[in-house]
Amino acid sequence: MLRSELTGIVIAGGNSRRMGADKGLIPFGGKPLICYPVERLREACSQVMINANSHHYDFLDLPVINDLLAGGGPMMGIWSSLMSSATEYNLVLSCDMPLIKADLLQHLIASANGCPAAIAWHQGFAEPLCGIYNRSLVKEFENHIRDGKFKLITFLEKIEAWQIEIDDKLSFYHENLFLNVNTPHEVKLGENLAGSIQ
Repeated sequence: MLRSELTGIVIAGGNSRRMGADKGLIPFGGKPLICYPVERLREACSQVMINANSHHYDFLDLPVINDLLAGGGPMMGIWSSLMSSATEYNLVLSCDMPLIKADLLQHLIASANGCPAAIAWHQGFAEPLCGIYNRSLVKEFENHIRDGKFKLITFLEKIEAWQIEIDDKLSFYHENLFLNVNTPHEVKLGENLAGSIQ
């Protein structure tokens, strides 16, 4: 899969209730949290867009895609973004995983096998906001959403998404690669861990 065949999508449309502020704008290591997935995706993809429902990310000078319908969480964010993507393959990252490495993304790209969805799988759990989604899934996303089903994991099980195991057999592995930064405490934890993951 070539860089020109990939669009990067950062999902930043959540409510950030536990953080108490717009999560993607929280300072992390001297810059807004959202800058980390944006930087990783710019390395791997020909274009990058942000799924958000505000103008808070205009400073990044990237397309900001609003949810097509209110509510629906990440399901809605991915569907809305796929509708706006110009490429068949789309590399999706959450805005709150600043420890993701470029090597991990390259491993996902190399392992996707042309599947409709290929998702990182870590310690027995799916990481649905670290994966590759084909634009051909747009209609299936829409049908799932129109039926009032918004659980992304349930959707991925239904379509039998390809699971890409991320474990200590990989040279770039670190057990905290997928750390989600949802609270001020996790911001400090992530900043302390960042040096050991580089």
